[in-house]
Amino acid sequence: MSFSGVTSIVSALQRDEPATFTCGTAAIEGECVDAYQVLTVLDNPPADFGKDSLRPPLNGTDKTITPLSAFDFSRLPSRPELTGASPAALDGIRRQWAHSIGIFSMWDVNQNWFSEGGRAFRAHILVHNYGAGLAKYFNNTLMTMFSDDNTFPQKRRALAAMLTYGLDNYAAMHGAGEPTRYYGSGAGQFLGNFFPSVFATSLLIDPSKATTLSGTPGRMSESANFGPQELDQVNIIGTVPVWGDAKSRGPREYWQNLFEGNCYNDATGECRSIFGSRAQRDPYGYIDGSASRPGWSYMGIGQGVQRGMVAAMCVMPELADIVNYDPLIEFIDRTASVGIHTMPDPCAPPDLREPSSCRPYAATGSDPNGWNAQAGCNYYTVTWGPDPSDTSKCITNNQSPNTGQTGRFSARHGESVGMVYHSEQVEANWAALRGNSATCRTTD
Repeated sequence: MSFSGVTSIVSALQRDEPATFTCGTAAIEGECVDAYQVLTVLDNPPADFGKDSLRPPLNGTDKTITPLSAFDFSRLPSRPELTGASPAALDGIRRQWAHSIGIFSMWDVNQNWFSEGGRAFRAHILVHNYGAGLAKYFNNTLMTMFSDDNTFPQKRRALAAMLTYGLDNYAAMHGAGEPTRYYGSGAGQFLGNFFPSVFATSLLIDPSKATTLSGTPGRMSESANFGPQELDQVNIIGTVPVWGDAKSRGPREYWQNLFEGNCYNDATGECRSIFGSRAQRDPYGYIDGSASRPGWSYMGIGQGVQRGMVAAMCVMPELADIVNYDPLIEFIDRTASVGIHTMPDPCAPPDLREPSSCRPYAATGSDPNGWNAQAGCNYYTVTWGPDPSDTSKCITNNQSPNTGQTGRFSARHGESVGMVYHSEQVEANWAALRGNSATCRTTD
């Protein structure tokens, strides 16, 4: 085959299903990849035949070969409390990221995505196929790179693979010739797309890519699904950062899920903690999501990944400059010191006189946007739910007959977040890594 210019050829080793192991979900069986190999075809060999260079990104028209001299490795932390790796383990890190591709887990320009957010197309024998698991792997290897146990020459090849992985993600989102894409948000499969690019660009001497990424928080408002999930699900609508998707499903669906979840103050019967959307935010900004039970399910899945990010940002302030979202650190500090936030909350919970047949979210006629606020309900929009005079606000001051408190989930305030997908090194050294900087930026 003949090529003109720089060309990336990607080969994928497909998983032998079910002879080895299935992908885990029916929708993607027969589609899984075990590992990738990338061949870059050049017109001319690079300096030193590429010994000190990173291959060009997979996506886009900019096929620049990046020499290691383009990076300032003096910015790399060297921490005594973190543990390094043996030569064999460092080579395992190199293989892990050199033969993995993350770009298939991003949303395309039309906000479409393949099944489980790219789960099928992650390198299954090298990284976790779930986004949260992949993000945990990256945070773990980042802590290894931050250890003073290994010299730079020992870490060099593993670092190069991690940087290449991050620059691939950057090019897929922001590369020349590429359309606008979306990091995505919602369930845990969208975690881990953003931070590898932050790390790669934080070491580049040329600040242009880092500057582009630092504008990401401002772009979250452009689309409800833009992401990245680690930032998108930390919202300041009221006075404190609370958890839940930036995408608001509206008060009708929120109150429907809260009511049928049956975990609110003084509710009788079985609490269904994961009823409805498990990433749904409080539309009023007072308490953590989800609607059925604050702090449950996906909040814990994202929490470990977010703590890994915060630890890295506080150890290497250049990362915090690029992430450029102080509410993330404020949120993680709050969950560490307080736990789940549900108080103070002026919103009234469902009226206990409401029949179980009440359906706040109920379409009427052929109009999908039409709804009957009183569909089987006697007190919705009267003593609880959205304020009919201003649906951006809630009905307030319905005091609990048992506790005397107001609010929807006052008894949940201060509960711990059931954290998973966390970096073991981060948790073992959390206080030392977090430090006492308010924002962890270079200017703090």
